[in-house]
Amino acid sequence: MKKAIISFINRIKSMGKIKGILYATILFFVGLTTFSIFSFSGRPFFNEINNLIHAVLILLIFIYILIYGSFRFDIFFILLALFNITVLISSVLSGFVNFRITTVILSVVAFFLYQFLICENNRQDTVRAILAGSLGFILYFIAVYFVPIFTLDFSTRLGFYFDDVNYVGRYFLFIYIFFLFYVLFQKNYRLIPIAVIALFLMVTTGSMSNLFSSVLITIILFLFFIPKEKRYILVISIFSLMIIGFLLLQLDALDYYRERIYGILGSVLNISTLNSDGSTEYRSILLTEAFYMFLKKPLFGYGFYSVASYSLTGQFSHNNIMDLLANHGIFATLLFEYLILAPIAKMSQKVEKNRALYIALGIYIFIYQMFLVTYYHKFEYFVFALLYAYVYEEKDKHFSFSMKIHPEVKLENTFLIKEKLNHAKNP
Repeated sequence: MKKAIISFINRIKSMGKIKGILYATILFFVGLTTFSIFSFSGRPFFNEINNLIHAVLILLIFIYILIYGSFRFDIFFILLALFNITVLISSVLSGFVNFRITTVILSVVAFFLYQFLICENNRQDTVRAILAGSLGFILYFIAVYFVPIFTLDFSTRLGFYFDDVNYVGRYFLFIYIFFLFYVLFQKNYRLIPIAVIALFLMVTTGSMSNLFSSVLITIILFLFFIPKEKRYILVISIFSLMIIGFLLLQLDALDYYRERIYGILGSVLNISTLNSDGSTEYRSILLTEAFYMFLKKPLFGYGFYSVASYSLTGQFSHNNIMDLLANHGIFATLLFEYLILAPIAKMSQKVEKNRALYIALGIYIFIYQMFLVTYYHKFEYFVFALLYAYVYEEKDKHFSFSMKIHPEVKLENTFLIKEKLNHAKNP
């Protein structure tokens, strides 16, 4: 960590005064935006503060790219644009009922953040800024729920102060993924307590979907970490943890988790000796309603928030794919799924340790669609920018536009064509 801080300071110094200050300010606002998404985005009024912080971040990045970089339009831009066009068509055909520009704004955020993250050093510093903002949220959460956390009171689910507890649990799982990666692959073992705390706080939210996801993501990260010839250690560890988990579930303090897990197994596997889980069965009804809505308007759906507006239950489907199908139709759904899966597929061609983090993030985004609606949530688009920046290659088809301020000339407007750059350097 000390080495990374020294390297960061030296890099700032080498940039020059104005560029260094602007760069450091952007990273500060990345951390602040992360903190505000986790802390404010699910709360009325405070969400406006979060939106303001978002706006400042994008303005800073826009200025930075305008002066020192170039705007790149490639497959990421095309997918975001096509997705939003299909959403807009859906809204037009539905008479703009419940119309929102949420996905457009979040796509703009992702696009500009992507421009900044293309540079590997920028990406690494951004991840560290995200970790700093995450630490702030952990401390804020502990301050709000100090008593139940330190008395190990699991009688109620924690997190409603911030947002729907399932989304709060999701924030902690994102944090856990980042810190576990640094522990395993950067060998920063001093971060183990933070990874454990994030996982523990996720458990306090009582989110079964995140509990399941945390197990799967942990296994994925360890699959990358443990050499192939020693994978038997992982298998033994999984079975050992299953036994320990079963024994822990027998504790009275974990009544809620025991009833939920047994109930889910009873509902999904139709085991008559186990009680059914009301939440699981209710979600199956919501899924069925959303599916029927999709069948009636399969191409462009009913528009924003239609499942919650038109279903008998008055709830969204708790499934991102089904909500997308019902709200915006098959085209928007396929584009959004491709947006997630394309960088994951491309990562298979990379052979370096950092890919474990981005594959884990991508897989988590994909599988969590089964449990909640995510296509209009903010941190999703932060992760999209990270994933596409990680698989970025200069040779990929793209169009770039630059208005750089070069040290030796005044502001100039130029298209980044290699021949022109070579001519400018060697007239």
